[in-house]
Amino acid sequence: MHYMDMPQAAWPRAQRALLDFEVGEPARGETGLVEALTLLGEHWEQADPRRIPLLLDIAAGLLERGQPALAGTVLERAALLAGPVHESFGVRARIDRLRAQVARAAGDDARALELLNEAYLGTDGDFGMGHPELDRLNLERADLAWSLGDRAFAERLYGTLKDHDLDPLGPEAAARVRSRAP
Repeated sequence: MHYMDMPQAAWPRAQRALLDFEVGEPARGETGLVEALTLLGEHWEQADPRRIPLLLDIAAGLLERGQPALAGTVLERAALLAGPVHESFGVRARIDRLRAQVARAAGDDARALELLNEAYLGTDGDFGMGHPELDRLNLERADLAWSLGDRAFAERLYGTLKDHDLDPLGPEAAARVRSRAP
C-alpha cells in the first residue's frame, strides 16, 4: 500500500517503464517515464532529496535505451538536488558515473574521464579498496585514459589492479590489466 500513496507512486511507474524498455515496448516505456517524472514534480517538492534515487534509475534506464541527451537532462536535475549535501556520498559518485556515460555518448571522452575521476572519491568512500565496484571503476578510468593517450596515468591505474581478484571483471579485463600494468 505504501507505493499506492503519493509521492511513492512514482517508483513503481518508473520501474514498470524501465521493464517496458527491456521487453521491447519503448513507446509504453517512454510514456511511463514521463508519468513518473510528472508524479515527482507534482507530489514532491523540487528540493526533496528523496527524488534522487528515482532520477538516477530513470537516467540509467534512458542510457540503456540509447537516449543520452534525455538522460543528461534527468541527471542535471539529480545533480542539483544532490548539491553539496551529498558531495561525499556514493550518490554523487553514481551521478558522476552516469554523467560520464552521457559525455562518452556525446564524444567527449576527456570530460568523461574527469567525471570518472571525481566519481572515484565517492566510490572509494562507499566500498573501499579491492571491492569489485571500485575495481570496475578503476578499470574504466584506466581504459579511458589509455584511449586518450595518457599512458602514464593509465599504467598507474592498471598497476593498482594487477594484484586484485579480477574474475568479476571478466577474462578480457584481466588480460588488459596484465598486458598494460607496469
